[in-house]
Amino acid sequence: TGIIRKDILIYIGYMALVPLQALYWYVTRSGLDTTVIFIMAGWIHIVVLGSIIGVEMNEMKNGGYSFLSSLPVTGREIVGAKFLAVLILSAFYVLTGWIAFGGLEGAPGFLEFARRWLLLNAAIAIMAAGLVSAHHSMWL
Repeated sequence: TGIIRKDILIYIGYMALVPLQALYWYVTRSGLDTTVIFIMAGWIHIVVLGSIIGVEMNEMKNGGYSFLSSLPVTGREIVGAKFLAVLILSAFYVLTGWIAFGGLEGAPGFLEFARRWLLLNAAIAIMAAGLVSAHHSMWL
């Protein structure tokens, strides 16, 4: 948890974007159409990958990996902790999007399509974050 707490400000910054985006679509009373679906589901890539890349840039710039590798933890624990934060962020985004989609009016079948598209994008973003984590774990 110490590793997650160290990077929490970056994750909180991206988590703040999530409810604001859902609130925007709800306040503007946009209908649930393909534009809303693709933008809201696609934003998970920016939220998840933006946060992990921000954390990784911070680690590289400030010598964080040198410090972490000097601690009595394994590289696997470090990468696992960083990936756990990504999973929590992704779950938060999916839950918020899932609820937001339910609050928008749309054509029959669009809600199911929106939620499936959200889950697909979440899976792709998590896999990409895993690749970034795996790449940086080579430095540990």
